[in-house]
Amino acid sequence: MPKNTLYLCEKPDQGRIIAKALGGGKKVDGGISGPGWDVTWGFGHLLTPYMPHDYDENLKRWEWDPLPIVPPKFLFKAKDGMAKRQLGFIRKMLGAAGEVVISTDADREGELIAYEILNDLKWSGDTKRLWLSDLTLPAVQKALAALRDASETKPLYWAAAARTYADWIVGMNMSRAATLKLAAPGSKPMSVGRVQTPVLAMIVDLERKITNFKPEDYFEITAHVAAASGKVVMKYAPAPEKHIKDEAQAKALLAKVQGARGPLSVKTEAKKQAPPALLDLNALQQECNSRFGWSADKSLKVMQALYETHHVLTYPRTDSQALPEEHKTNIPIIAKNLSAVPELAHLLSNHAQIEIAGTARSSVYNDKKVTAHHAIVPTNQTPDISKLSADEKKLFLMVSRFWLAAHMPDMEYLQTTIAMDANGVPLKASGRQITRQGWKAAFQSPSGEDQDAEQSEEEVEEDPNATLPPLKDGETGTVDKAILDKKKTKPPARFTEKSLLQAMKNVAAYVEDSGAKKKLKETSGIGTPATRANVIETLKMRDYIKIKKRQLTPTETAFVLIDAMRATAPGYADPAMTAQWEDVLETISKAENMDLMKRFVGGIAKVVTTDVAAIKASGIKRMAGTGGNAKKGGKTFAKGRLEGDWKAKIAAGKPIKVPFDDKDKAKEMGARWDGDRKSWVVPEGTDEAPFKKAGWL
Repeated sequence: MPKNTLYLCEKPDQGRIIAKALGGGKKVDGGISGPGWDVTWGFGHLLTPYMPHDYDENLKRWEWDPLPIVPPKFLFKAKDGMAKRQLGFIRKMLGAAGEVVISTDADREGELIAYEILNDLKWSGDTKRLWLSDLTLPAVQKALAALRDASETKPLYWAAAARTYADWIVGMNMSRAATLKLAAPGSKPMSVGRVQTPVLAMIVDLERKITNFKPEDYFEITAHVAAASGKVVMKYAPAPEKHIKDEAQAKALLAKVQGARGPLSVKTEAKKQAPPALLDLNALQQECNSRFGWSADKSLKVMQALYETHHVLTYPRTDSQALPEEHKTNIPIIAKNLSAVPELAHLLSNHAQIEIAGTARSSVYNDKKVTAHHAIVPTNQTPDISKLSADEKKLFLMVSRFWLAAHMPDMEYLQTTIAMDANGVPLKASGRQITRQGWKAAFQSPSGEDQDAEQSEEEVEEDPNATLPPLKDGETGTVDKAILDKKKTKPPARFTEKSLLQAMKNVAAYVEDSGAKKKLKETSGIGTPATRANVIETLKMRDYIKIKKRQLTPTETAFVLIDAMRATAPGYADPAMTAQWEDVLETISKAENMDLMKRFVGGIAKVVTTDVAAIKASGIKRMAGTGGNAKKGGKTFAKGRLEGDWKAKIAAGKPIKVPFDDKDKAKEMGARWDGDRKSWVVPEGTDEAPFKKAGWL
């Protein structure tokens, strides 16, 4: 009896689309069955790595002696009961299969999900790979007709496995070491990770710069200049490195400007601005944070639904902002589909569709710029907007606007610069007049208002020269009035999720060592497009960062952890090290065998062995605290922990003034740091007498 072909998918929606592309079949336990084929799926990862206590029951206790824990062979177990049941169904289908087609997402994680299952169920038969970036029916049918040998993409699995093993070794051992050495009794265990810790270090370092920032006064001059053809407001505003900080010097310059008279230099240039690049995942998450205030995690989840459930956008976890050249044939199809969307119809009259169909920029359609996946764009499927949630609709429209912009003409404008020598003080004014909206129209409603744009009060500044008067080059200008503007330097802005995502991608800007900076400029930064959102969510979950008005602020625990890592095992707080790891993983993903993967994991194990010993031997003191939450290191913590909703008790606590040198004493007495109020407090229900006696309350 001939054996079936088994298509192993990452999730049910993916499986159903593939089954439909195969001609349709009947539902069976764990999948769908058709003539000569079966389709089955995971629910993402069906298996998860063993925890330390799965290898040895004694490892449930967090103690120094067993560290570092490095399994001789990494083992996996079913995530939960549902996963265990699904694995049983897949095992049965594999028994009837003569060939497996890996049909998971076309990336490292997809390979890992598939091989975790195949390895666990000991599959050793023929294996092929279905490579998909688009879950529309025509795209799936095209990919099914061009299956690849699984060996072509298996190095992606080696890279994903290497990352998993390295993360496990670092996370399990360094988190235990940090907790045993640093964590306050009764507090949450500390968490250390190869990506999350250097990212946290960047946040902590920025917060210290803000805290230690001392504003300085500086001066600028605003001059109201009159000429025969009109009036203009001009400025003398040197660059930050040349700020005028001496008031006497500023007043002397002001005196020169007052009443100054001289010829105006007026230059007008016709310029063009190309549209913004198409979106990869990183850019999409930044746009969603800026426009909608969404977290990176929410952006990815909404995007995933538009890809998996509605099939109206292409694959989300991409780091490419270009399209394959063969996709030029999709232009009229997508344009026609978008013309049926009410919010976009005004951009797509018949004339506009013809214009778009003939526009294919080489910066957009470029095979050399496409990685494993292309930019996120609308699929060829006609979207049914009525089936989208409010958030899904927002995101679909945003991606569509970027696609439309990429196929529209350049924005054209006149750039005017006016200069005047006011007795040796150079005054300047500039402005621009848009002469052709071009792609800018893609981000506007039919009435011409910008869509989705949000600006904080700090970002909105009055522009006195929004429209410059038609002054003539060479005509005489006279300063009617000059004003001295006293300003203050501002501290650097805290990270938002948008700017943190950008920082993770462009990590070289946050490294001072010139050699490391040069190396990092050649890398893709910290983490990957698929993991960066999860890193930020982990920092939130661990109470390392708080978010207020979109700004990320580190907690006290974050400062303690980063300082301790830098004193004992500085590599974990160094963006350079984790970015270099990513480079090695990228090399593994293109390797011919598993040798580099094994050397990489072995090297990480050796480094962790050294680092655990360094933390244990250090003289760093544990964070003060009270409580008997759990046994760590074989010792029971002291009594007196804040019971119940401790966050609420801190929020309701009375602020106290604690001298810096007495902070440890304050903690021992029961005081807690309130990050929101930036103050030590006596938690609600805690005896206030000792604090009054100390003179702090």
